[in-house]
Amino acid sequence: TAQVTVKSAPVDKAHLNDVIRQAQALDENAYTDASWKVLADALAQALAVQADADAAQQQVDDAAAALEKAIAQLEKVPGPNPDPDPTPTPVPTPGTDPAQPDGSLPATGDVSAPFVWMSLLALSAAGYALLRRRRS
Repeated sequence: TAQVTVKSAPVDKAHLNDVIRQAQALDENAYTDASWKVLADALAQALAVQADADAAQQQVDDAAAALEKAIAQLEKVPGPNPDPDPTPTPVPTPGTDPAQPDGSLPATGDVSAPFVWMSLLALSAAGYALLRRRRS
């Protein structure tokens, strides 16, 4: 009698390992309890298949697919409900400042600066005139 030994192809668990790492990196608090339970069950099954040295390739592929499906179906926990109709902060329109009810523009400059320049111009002209008289 002849013995026949059938060698099966080695089982590739690389994709399963990647999906398990992806699932383990997720934050449980970010998802609803119901959707997280589905993920936790699929992750437990995937870890069991990962640890099984005799697992067939089909079992590995099925575990990876189930875990990917559980990840895809996770539901985020709803965040705080923002005000559906927030009141915008009013932006003043020029001429509508409550401090200027008549719509006139507020005074922003100093009137002494033109006076200083005019004084310097007059002194310079007077000095120039004096120098011309002395030279003549």
